[in-house]
Amino acid sequence: MITVIVSHATFIRSTNFDDRTGIDIHLVKRDVNDVNDDENSVESNEGFFYGITHFFQHHDKKDDDDDDDDEEKPDFITTFDILKLLDEQYAMQQFYCVINEDPCDEVGIRLKATIPEEINRNCERCTSTESSNIRRILNYVKKHYPQFWKRVEPIYKNKSTA
Repeated sequence: MITVIVSHATFIRSTNFDDRTGIDIHLVKRDVNDVNDDENSVESNEGFFYGITHFFQHHDKKDDDDDDDDEEKPDFITTFDILKLLDEQYAMQQFYCVINEDPCDEVGIRLKATIPEEINRNCERCTSTESSNIRRILNYVKKHYPQFWKRVEPIYKNKSTA
């Protein structure tokens, strides 16, 4: 089986609701031998592996002094390179970390903090990007590594988050 990565980038214009412009990048892992094109299309949810929207905005100094949003929240996945999970050896390292059988690197620690938040609270304290990224990771694991998902879910189901 041959696997390729396909990318699709779109420029995002500012709107009435959001004055930022940016680039929306989608990367998809495709198995070349798959015949079902809908499942592997850039727009499909099943074949979709990673998406990130990067907005360009001006940083206002006054925002640094605004302490209204100083709520404690877990260290969520925001910008780490989830493309590394396409490397099976790296993915296994993260899975064994998540199920507490191997030591964790920084990514594994963040996964362990975020998985119960997504499973138990639907990532309600996450930003839309954080929620989207962890959901994509978990859907990818469920589809491509179901034997590991069967071991992960019981560990984190009903686990409280800080």
